[in-house]
Amino acid sequence: MKLRLNFKVNPYYLLASYFDYYENIFWWDPEKYDDFLKVKRFPKFLYQSFWLRENKRIFLKVNNKRSLKQLFNLLYKNSRELFNKILESKEFKKFLKETEDYSQWLENEWNLKKDIVLKNLEDITGLKIIDKNLNVDVFVVKPPLKGGFVIPHKKIIVWGHSEDWSNYSIVYLCHELLHILTYKKYKHPNLMHALIELATDNELRIRLNGGKYPPFVGHSYLENIKKKIYPIWKQYLNKKLKVKDIIELEELILRKKII
Repeated sequence: MKLRLNFKVNPYYLLASYFDYYENIFWWDPEKYDDFLKVKRFPKFLYQSFWLRENKRIFLKVNNKRSLKQLFNLLYKNSRELFNKILESKEFKKFLKETEDYSQWLENEWNLKKDIVLKNLEDITGLKIIDKNLNVDVFVVKPPLKGGFVIPHKKIIVWGHSEDWSNYSIVYLCHELLHILTYKKYKHPNLMHALIELATDNELRIRLNGGKYPPFVGHSYLENIKKKIYPIWKQYLNKKLKVKDIIELEELILRKKII
């Protein structure tokens, strides 16, 4: 059995993600982002995550477990009704359909390019990938929600992002995939993350798109590590080291005390 990515849209997670998204941008310009749920139609929606914060005084009425239970039953009932109302709204159904369309595009893009991409990824990392017996669920969100993280022990990727450059999603699906493949096999989390960025955000990117690095693409907090390990990374790519994969490369870097 070969590696398989299963692309899915979970409407409940999608809506919950939208709550988080609006919490981040609501204070700046709510009218700019009201194409999904109109502020006037669903005013509670935007305040949902702020409710407990802004109404702490209601808990002063709670003086025993029974009254606390009554309060949470009320909160649950109101939240459930709101959640169901939004799920059935034409705005959310439109947003869900657009997300499903994006998910189909992403799956098609992956299936079209996965052979050459995974062949390159195996060459770069030294890891067994193509024939790995591994099923990964990719939960897709619409790009404005900017999903991009992994739950490695559950073999789950959450993804949704604009194509900031050619093959952007392909590269970052591989980035998250490497987090799964290296899970619990590393000794230094930031070092392994930097190696994953060098392998995908940088080396895989230029193999697919052309160009060169540095400058590096990736998290700024890993920049110094990437600069320090770049010379040995080039030696590794040129097969000048007696290491078979990025896991052994991490061990070598730590032994040499490069960082």
